[in-house]
Amino acid sequence: MAGRGALHGVYLRQGPTLPKAVRDLIPLSLAKDPQVTAKLLTGAVIAALYRDHNILTFFGSNQRIALIVSPPLVAGEEEVQIFLRALDDVLSRGVRRLLTDFVREKVSAAKAVR
Repeated sequence: MAGRGALHGVYLRQGPTLPKAVRDLIPLSLAKDPQVTAKLLTGAVIAALYRDHNILTFFGSNQRIALIVSPPLVAGEEEVQIFLRALDDVLSRGVRRLLTDFVREKVSAAKAVR
């Protein structure tokens, strides 16, 4: 974790490779990105936090991909605990499930637009 002031970033450990189910779903051009796993995992966590817990986060990229938490300036201990419980819930699903669900959701949405 890193941060200053109201902005804090969490670096997620994604493991050595993407699960086969995820690799089979992503476009080849995206698969060539050296940070694709970190981007997909962080995106999956962001999506689940918002969808399931109404918590808005985002990711920033400098050299590493970080899940950025930007609480309101009036956030107190209760809000921090709500976020930590939600993050724990999302991360407890495991990398494989998070990534597979996220990619399937995005692929389905892209097909629906066509």
